[in-house]
Amino acid sequence: MSESVLVGVSGGVDSICSCLKLRDLGYQVAPVFLKMKDQADERDVQRIARFEEVTGLTVETVDCRELFRQRVIEPFLQELTAGRTPNPCVICNQFLKVRLLFEEADRRQIGAVATGHYAKILQKDGLCRLARGASAKDQSYMLYRLPQAYLERLIFPLENSEKEQVRHLAREALGGSFGDGDSQDICFLGSLGLDAFLASHVTGEAIQSGQMVSDSGQVLGRHRGLAHYTVGQRKGLGLGGGPWYVTEKRLDERLLILSHVERRERSIILKEPVWHVLPDETQGYLVQTRYRSQPKPCRLRQTGEGLWTVLLDAPSGASAPGQSAVVYDGELVVGGGIIDRTTE
Repeated sequence: MSESVLVGVSGGVDSICSCLKLRDLGYQVAPVFLKMKDQADERDVQRIARFEEVTGLTVETVDCRELFRQRVIEPFLQELTAGRTPNPCVICNQFLKVRLLFEEADRRQIGAVATGHYAKILQKDGLCRLARGASAKDQSYMLYRLPQAYLERLIFPLENSEKEQVRHLAREALGGSFGDGDSQDICFLGSLGLDAFLASHVTGEAIQSGQMVSDSGQVLGRHRGLAHYTVGQRKGLGLGGGPWYVTEKRLDERLLILSHVERRERSIILKEPVWHVLPDETQGYLVQTRYRSQPKPCRLRQTGEGLWTVLLDAPSGASAPGQSAVVYDGELVVGGGIIDRTTE
């Protein structure tokens, strides 16, 4: 086999091992690093240098810092400022990371693109369908907005791998502790974390302190700015007498509404839907409303221009506006959308 494949390399264990697996299968591997932030993680830099030394391959760099700022960081900040809880990784995969890898592959006339995601692509009814990976670290949730044209050319070398297997491969191939460490959930936050990032990038009502109020109207204390919290949150509220749950954020009043009882929702309104196959309104599905949440049985209804309603079979814990709700038919991704609001 001498087929060429362009591989997105972040410097993390997963993408490095994807290159190694493809090379061992006989592919001509063209590794590419997308430079999205000014300061790369030192461990990732070392791992890439070691990979180049061991394999003799050169990892080419594509500078996309300005595009990353425009297409990922600025929309993330806009959503936070509006009081919602965005998922920048979903948007990055759709509008930046995977798109740029395909643009680079097309420029080089390379047909296939690979990434280190834990997901699968299966053939069904003449379509390439995104599906859950075998790993408990399945990342299909983050990829649901990728179009069919990308799925037809994508390869996920880790589709049947578990994380510890990947770490072992990295240690064997690169030596030492190169299999250690995990990528950050939100890569651009850096070592300072979300709080410091918000303090330096967000202005207005969303970052200003206000009152924490119970659902009965009792003032419980002060919050640090609504952008620091998400609907459904339980931990990190700094209050005694719990448990307390965030049930609502009132941006215009700077109020964080809390309750001893977790808010239960019966339906979720989705905007900006992306469907790989049009949902059958008579069929049951599963919906996942956070990256690590358990999928819940549901049915779907189209309720307006560009709007769909997810009807949950049983009341469930609150979902956060701005997050994605991804719909599955078994292990296959049907599609999903951005959570606009929920109803009890």
